[in-house]
Amino acid sequence: MKLDEKNIKRVKKVVIGIIVVLILWFLVVSPYMSFKKNEKIVREAGKRYYEINAGQLPTGEKIKTVGLQRLYEKDFIGDDLRSGYMNQACDSKASWVKVRKEKGEYQYYVYLKCGIFSSKVDHKGPEIRLKGEEEIILHKGEKYKEPGIESVVDNQDGKMNIKDVEIDNRGLNTSKVGVYEVRYRIKDSFNNLTEKIRTVRVIETINHIIEKDTKKKKVYRGSQTNNYVKIDGILFQIVGENEDGSVKLVSSENISAVDYEGVEKWLNEYFYEKLSESAKKIIVKSKYCEEEVEKPEEYSKCGEYSKKKNVGLLSVIDVKNSKGEDGSYSINSAHSTMLGNKEGTKVIAFNSSKYITYSKSENIGVRPVISIRKESDVVGGDGTIGDPYIIKGNKKTLKVGSKVSEARTGEYIRYSGYTFRVIGKEKDGTTKVIMDGVLQNSVLPFNENGEASSYNMDNKSNIGYKINSDLSKYISSKSFVKKTFNRSIYNNSVQYQSKPTDSKYQTKLTLPSIYDLYSASNSVDSWFIEYSKKNKENYQYLQVLGVVHKNKDTVSEAGVRLVGYLDSNMKIKKGKGTLENSYSIVK
Repeated sequence: MKLDEKNIKRVKKVVIGIIVVLILWFLVVSPYMSFKKNEKIVREAGKRYYEINAGQLPTGEKIKTVGLQRLYEKDFIGDDLRSGYMNQACDSKASWVKVRKEKGEYQYYVYLKCGIFSSKVDHKGPEIRLKGEEEIILHKGEKYKEPGIESVVDNQDGKMNIKDVEIDNRGLNTSKVGVYEVRYRIKDSFNNLTEKIRTVRVIETINHIIEKDTKKKKVYRGSQTNNYVKIDGILFQIVGENEDGSVKLVSSENISAVDYEGVEKWLNEYFYEKLSESAKKIIVKSKYCEEEVEKPEEYSKCGEYSKKKNVGLLSVIDVKNSKGEDGSYSINSAHSTMLGNKEGTKVIAFNSSKYITYSKSENIGVRPVISIRKESDVVGGDGTIGDPYIIKGNKKTLKVGSKVSEARTGEYIRYSGYTFRVIGKEKDGTTKVIMDGVLQNSVLPFNENGEASSYNMDNKSNIGYKINSDLSKYISSKSFVKKTFNRSIYNNSVQYQSKPTDSKYQTKLTLPSIYDLYSASNSVDSWFIEYSKKNKENYQYLQVLGVVHKNKDTVSEAGVRLVGYLDSNMKIKKGKGTLENSYSIVK
């Protein structure tokens, strides 16, 4: 029988109708029926649970709840309940059975959540609105004041009494830096619980620490025993506050020996670029006093400041203001270079308790000064030299297996019985380090003529030859890589901005440059690679307060410190990178 066009349309409609019904059945009706069946299973399981645990049934108007998870655990329900066309598992943590006595009989209520289906029963707790911010920031030691609750409203009970909210702040400790939670809990008449959390972040910022020890002039009046801050591997001391609230710090040790003429460039290019990115993030550009000083003892107020820059030096005013009533200085400023000069020819420095002048071309110990953000978080330490304040982002200790190239500037590495400090990272992954002390029994003589000749690897009596030929007597060099070094020879003074004649040579270890980081931090006389044609005996040694003139009549030997580049494959074996617990390394 052949269907006409009209009948074909009717058949199509019927087929489409059947398909729609099947889809609705498959996607909606069948899953819903399965869900309702599961509701009954859960209700019956709840009843059996309380029949066996009759002592847990509520009295009076109280409501008791047993969760679906517990019904599973106690085998009141065998297989996991599932519902929906995708066979979705029911949420065991959000589903429950509640029981309440009504008119002398126990009534059971089920809330079951399975995918897109959920029971039509009150399951939402009250809404808690807090007064104030949901995150409160307190400074360490500051007292927590509870802001309170604005309102509590339930979808069934309406407005509720805020006094019924339980406030739990037992874990809050404002004497310790950390993140804490204050919990607010309340149940509605159907025993639905709501818990709201307010976060309390206890911080310690550097400017808040020094507030109690600063006066109107924003000068820090703490003692030398409690004002240390560690950034990267460098110890700084607190000088005071700047006008913008940033905190001024000075290195607690001489970092290098630089002439006054070249110190500006050395500080803001050489030194600053050696710092880690996390250190640079907390440093703010600041103005530094750069007024010419003729009589520092009578100088009381700075009248001329530099443009803003990342790194500067202490001024005479900084040192004078740090002097306390007992005559002691809060910053260990001995041997620090001051920005200021006398009659345009001398540099003023401070040594213990007196001012000293030096030639502008003479190299003297330099202690960089930086300013850090006032809101910089202090996450550790008590400010003592043994446990300095640690700024957030600068606390990282390398894990075992980390590459040595990840170590921060100033951190300590123990190798072949000697301690080294990190002074640079190279693009090829090698790490430049300088020996923190001197080689044992390593005093080496002048050349055979009794002169302090320039570094020469070919002359057997020269220190350059001895380092490269006799080094194995003192230290293993297998973890260092051969690099190209410059031997700089100056016509006159050894100055950072001048252009010397350089001779290139390749070796694993050599003498430090006078401009290397931490080259001036050791108290012993040390050999250096720079050399002056004008004064052959000059620039071979360095003492705490800079390069001193030496000759065969005054001294004939000095300690040897080494500089080299550690292999990029060297890794951390153990340690924390401190002087007391240096990193040990392995390939």
